Amino acid sequence: GRARDRPAGARSDLALLEVDAVMAPTARLSQTRLRQSDPVTVVGYPLRGLLAAGPQVTAGHATALAGLANNTALIQISAPVQPGNSGGPVLDASGNVVAVVTGKLNVLRAAAVTGDIAQNINFAVAPSALRGFLDAHNVSYEAAPSSKSLGTADVADIGRRFTVLVECTRE
Repeated sequence: GRARDRPAGARSDLALLEVDAVMAPTARLSQTRLRQSDPVTVVGYPLRGLLAAGPQVTAGHATALAGLANNTALIQISAPVQPGNSGGPVLDASGNVVAVVTGKLNVLRAAAVTGDIAQNINFAVAPSALRGFLDAHNVSYEAAPSSKSLGTADVADIGRRFTVLVECTRE
């Protein structure tokens, strides 16, 4: 694949990859507004080589609809993430994508400022920033209402169908 550059001034932690493969099934974006405390499920490949080789699933909630310093391009989630989760989907209770994982709070840096070890503070690209990024790059996507309330295992099954491992290597 080949990464496409972000436009100058872009603040989202997103990139487009072009692949020579048919991806099916594809993810659907949620048409329903994400609310604080809504359940979310994250699918990804954290700590590859240390943990299980397949996709990992964590569940939590949308804890805040803004990130550090009230940055509304990010949301805060309680679903635990680790290195390797970045770029993975954040799914709502219907299995629709509401955000994309970017990372977690640097607890050592935060402890130097606050004197306390913060726990489970994780961030994802907000729904509006995700849609804006796709629209700005003329990427078509399917959106669906989030009308079903599935269990976490069912949401994980949906997410595992379209979440793939992307590894960066240096040549």
